[in-house]
Amino acid sequence: MISRSILRFVAFGSLVLLGLSAFFAYQIRSGYEQQLAQAERDTARLARAVEEHAFTSFTAVDAALQTVIARFEKQAPADMGRGYVHGVLKETGTAFPQIRNLAVLGPDGRLSHDSRALAPISDDSDRDRFDAHRAADTGLMIGRPYTSPVTGQTLISLSRRLSDADGAFAGVILAVVEPQFLEDFYQVLGVGMRGLVVLIRDDGIILVREPRDAKTLGRSIGDGPLFTQDLVRSSTGVQRVTMRSDGIERIIAYRRLASLPLVVSVGVAVDDA
Repeated sequence: MISRSILRFVAFGSLVLLGLSAFFAYQIRSGYEQQLAQAERDTARLARAVEEHAFTSFTAVDAALQTVIARFEKQAPADMGRGYVHGVLKETGTAFPQIRNLAVLGPDGRLSHDSRALAPISDDSDRDRFDAHRAADTGLMIGRPYTSPVTGQTLISLSRRLSDADGAFAGVILAVVEPQFLEDFYQVLGVGMRGLVVLIRDDGIILVREPRDAKTLGRSIGDGPLFTQDLVRSSTGVQRVTMRSDGIERIIAYRRLASLPLVVSVGVAVDDA
């Protein structure tokens, strides 16, 4: 017969083992939560870096547009020599590495001047921003991504209204930007193999995505939870989300830019954190 002392020892040992197991489980869980909390802070910092890069890049492009507007404020481009207008556009555009070209749309919507060609022949009258600029001074507008019919490149344009000396509509000045300039920065952020960096217009149109997915560029996510819930509550945030598109749980940090119609979002896979 097993003595009571042995039974008590076995029972005590079992309790000790259970206690140790619970302690180590707590330690592991606590360490995991701390690791995730740090990953959330790191992802938030990455989103801030993307925000600052977008602000710097797009503000510089807008400065180029306003520089051209200032040169044309006393006389509309249509009343100037083609060579002079071309020179102004080329001189201004080459000062900014993110600008592919600067162009002027006349009051009829036709592309009348281009920094890359003295005699442009393209017609840009179907751009959605043109009617908005013609109706009122809407400030800076960012167009949907589109594919160049000449090079096949994906491009984004930023534009402002041109007015004559009397304030009447005189056309549109636009800057064409290659998303590659932004993607090159996103690629060195270190978001992991399953990470995402997305630049979105404030109405939900996806402008840039790294890694690039041609099917998503120009698509609207304005009816998704980021715009219908998260940004309604706060202009910045961090959360864990399981993506419906691939089933991967990610830490998502987002930020709405205060002075530009843009939102940035950075996602890092939880398993990579």
